[in-house]
Amino acid sequence: MNKFWKRYLFKPYGTFCLSACVALSACGGSGGSQTTAPPAPPPAAPPPSAKYVQPAAENLSISDVQNIIAQAAEEASARNMPAVIAVTDRVGNVLGVFRMNGLGVSTKIRSGNGTNTGLQGVDVPHELAAIAKAITGAYLSSSGNAFSTRTASVILQQHFPPSSYTVGLESGPLFGVQFSQLPCSDLSRRYLSGTNTLGPQRSPLGLSADPGGLPLYKNGVVVGGIGISADGDYGFDSESTNIDTDDEELIAVAGAFGFAAPISIRADRINIDGTSLRYIDKDESDLSVNPANARSFSVINGTLGSLVAVNGYFGATGLAIQAGLVYKTELSGIRPSTTAEYLNPDIFVLTDGAGVNRYPPIAGTDLASVNAPLTQQEVRTILEEAFLVMTRSRSQIRRPLNSRAQVSISIVDTYGAILGIVRSPDAPIFGTDVSLQKARTAAFFSNPVAGTQLSNVTRSINFGGGANTQIINRVSLLRSFLKDPNALTGKVAFSDRAGGNLSRPYFPDGEVG
Repeated sequence: MNKFWKRYLFKPYGTFCLSACVALSACGGSGGSQTTAPPAPPPAAPPPSAKYVQPAAENLSISDVQNIIAQAAEEASARNMPAVIAVTDRVGNVLGVFRMNGLGVSTKIRSGNGTNTGLQGVDVPHELAAIAKAITGAYLSSSGNAFSTRTASVILQQHFPPSSYTVGLESGPLFGVQFSQLPCSDLSRRYLSGTNTLGPQRSPLGLSADPGGLPLYKNGVVVGGIGISADGDYGFDSESTNIDTDDEELIAVAGAFGFAAPISIRADRINIDGTSLRYIDKDESDLSVNPANARSFSVINGTLGSLVAVNGYFGATGLAIQAGLVYKTELSGIRPSTTAEYLNPDIFVLTDGAGVNRYPPIAGTDLASVNAPLTQQEVRTILEEAFLVMTRSRSQIRRPLNSRAQVSISIVDTYGAILGIVRSPDAPIFGTDVSLQKARTAAFFSNPVAGTQLSNVTRSINFGGGANTQIINRVSLLRSFLKDPNALTGKVAFSDRAGGNLSRPYFPDGEVG
């Protein structure tokens, strides 16, 4: 995951310094002296001009969401494939969840190759799967790139591109990104009322690689996502060299009719390592019915299915479709910074809805553990300088070609406390949580107490309590693998790239055997 951004987004630039010249004036005359007035200080440097165009103010209206759900439901009905249909806005608010008649309760997370542990094989409600897919489409996309859950499937598996023919190639550029936007995130917001709230919102299952999730656009601006769960299998596409007919994906295509991503920015117009990414395997020409002829939501609601509440995500105070929030407004939770916060007009920040930056630059909180914690000014300088490097970098995944990179930047101290977060105007939303995860990964695994803390992890009381041997054993396994009994004691600095290489199933990356 880490090398995707560092290889394709960031190109290092040299440093420079400014030398001050001191002018000396000589004295002359018959024993007298003459002094000159000191030169006037140079004028302050003007604030930088904007390098980015902010996305236009667009959002999904209530009628938009109704049309999207109705179009998807008509296609699902024509395919005899009842589904749960979820729609979100760009910052992850769930705008509507529609369950069709005749659908079972849950879908099963695919078990994979049998060597993984976690949620594989677990039954989860269709509603949670559909929401995760919708959020994935919305969060991975921007005005410069449109990524679907099928795109996610291509870039997060153990070989890239995933195929039986590519065994031995390195893993996907976003390997492991599905473990972000999780409900346990302390950055992601939580739905607590009957109305939309500040983003970015959490996802019930992180990011999804199961086809059936697409971003939604209005006038070229990403405004949300649609997710479909219907077939009982929540997995990924392990073979990217063939063309699938996936019912969930086609139902999503029908729902996105009129709100589809511009063709020029879809994933299949973007190349990585000479490989074209995938967006959808079938398009509107493969639909069973014309979505333009879909009946209205008022007609299908109560006949084909109905809105349902999802605890923690939708319908807390009544079942009613919501309008999406306008991204970059105070109420969306992400907005342009004020001049009192940063002079750079391109910097966006996370906000609390009342005009207060959630993560302004602050000093490190770890004075008890380090001799010289980061100062507030150092944090500000790092954020601003990293932001400038980004503006001078070319993005691999944005169209048109030669577009500037757009990312999120996070700084933490050795405790993992957030010292500051900034982002560019149109950076994909998922990177906000991911940039924080990267910073914390590097800080934690480089910390002198990392091994000790991992060796003392206990299970939640909800899972029986006691020592978590699954994690504890990993410490000894890592030290054995590295042939270093002192690993994770602060003697070696770990980057996120190093952690990523060690987390992959093969070492060196992709080398089988």
